[in-house]
Amino acid sequence: ALQPPPQPQQRQPGRKAEAEAEPRRDRCCGVDPWFGMMTCVCVSALCAILDVVFLSLVGVEAFLVVFAIGAVAGIQAMVFFFGPRKYCGNTLCSGPARRWIAVTYWSLIGLTAFLAAWSLQHGLPPSVLILSFVLCKVAWAFNLMASCGCFGGKPRRRDEEDTRV
Repeated sequence: ALQPPPQPQQRQPGRKAEAEAEPRRDRCCGVDPWFGMMTCVCVSALCAILDVVFLSLVGVEAFLVVFAIGAVAGIQAMVFFFGPRKYCGNTLCSGPARRWIAVTYWSLIGLTAFLAAWSLQHGLPPSVLILSFVLCKVAWAFNLMASCGCFGGKPRRRDEEDTRV
């Protein structure tokens, strides 16, 4: 028994264009979350390498600028992955370990920027700035791990339902 070949489905004209025009809920600024996160992690890591080079060769001013870009990229990595509301909600509501790791990381960003600015006016030994920078990058690694749920608490992805009241 021969059967006729299946007929192609009829598409409504213009529907594909409408579907492409609708923003996807799993994207931030039109960027895939994994791509956005990995790009920001790579930018932050590159800035960390450049910070060391700039501090030794160019000066504290260049260090401060590149450090600020790296800090923003480091935070933005998790914002891309989880979405802004979920990232902030996870930071504050996923348990005390997550909260303290984030506060420590953000405080070390502020401390390192303050020390660099202070060094411009008053001069500090480079070892103080390097120590603060290294502690900040260690805290960044812990913050990335905590964002992914490595220290307890289950992180909520952007596409998961928010059941908090």
